[in-house]
Amino acid sequence: MAHLCRFSSNLIRKFCRTTQLDKASEIELDNVICALDATVIDLCLNEFWWAKFRKHKAAIKLHILLDIRCETPCFIHITDGATHDVKVPDILEFELDAIYIMDRGYVDWKRLYRIHKAQSYFVIRAKVNLRFVRHYSKSKDKTTGLIYDQVISLKTIKLPGIIQKK
Repeated sequence: MAHLCRFSSNLIRKFCRTTQLDKASEIELDNVICALDATVIDLCLNEFWWAKFRKHKAAIKLHILLDIRCETPCFIHITDGATHDVKVPDILEFELDAIYIMDRGYVDWKRLYRIHKAQSYFVIRAKVNLRFVRHYSKSKDKTTGLIYDQVISLKTIKLPGIIQKK
């Protein structure tokens, strides 16, 4: 099964590299850019008893990694409705130099460090209680809508190879 998934992922990547969409030309990066998110699909508990989610509710969760440039899913995973989003990156193979965009539900610094170790990048919305130290700010073009471009380190966790608080 793993070979079939890897084969289909490779076919999707090849398709994305050969397909040019109008929207993709607006992005001026050579990197593969993917968005990871999930949605809960409610089911009737009487019909789908095996998908029990809550006391009176059934559900499954659909996790999708979408290649932004060709608007094609490169990974689809279905779990029970109670599976937390943060667990899904554990089963992903990260592509070299790819950029992964995720929401707050994926904030787990030790898991995100796997992306860094794979020589890939991630963009994630920070939780409001994020404790960090700003080392310095980089210059930015205000017309792009970018609010901050800063180099930071986390106060609560230490990861090897990352700038540490002095």
